[in-house]
Amino acid sequence: MKKFLIFILWIIVLIMDIAFSQTFTILHANSLFIIVFLYFCSVLINPWFGLFFGALSGFIYDLYNPLTFGIHLLAFSSISAMIFLVKDKVFWEKYSSIYVLGSISFIVRLIINIPSFKGLFFSIKLLFFSVFLGTIYSIITGLIVLFIINSINSKKREK
Repeated sequence: MKKFLIFILWIIVLIMDIAFSQTFTILHANSLFIIVFLYFCSVLINPWFGLFFGALSGFIYDLYNPLTFGIHLLAFSSISAMIFLVKDKVFWEKYSSIYVLGSISFIVRLIINIPSFKGLFFSIKLLFFSVFLGTIYSIITGLIVLFIINSINSKKREK
């Protein structure tokens, strides 16, 4: 039942990102909720589960944007690979784990946007708006999700 709910949540996040990420941008930066979903899926459930959803999400994103085919697959799969590297070194229940989300989001957004770098001015603009601001959006979204998860876990402990 838990895996089925995660699958439904993955579909909702995927539809939100593909359908609305180009329409609803803040200062030309996309939200990419899939990064936050894959991060928490890899941390809370299993990195292999996150790797599966990352590869599948990346493939679907690449079908949606065929100009850079394979970039999203590489970027989203690398989220779980990075979680594998730091899995035993971070205390995931604390808010300090958001630093890991920020680092991963920055690297993933950089991988996704590298094929778009054309000229110095455009590259600096793209780096600031898409990578830095997008990472800040991922951190804010991750803080909200972590707060919700911690409040649900604390209510379960009280019972």
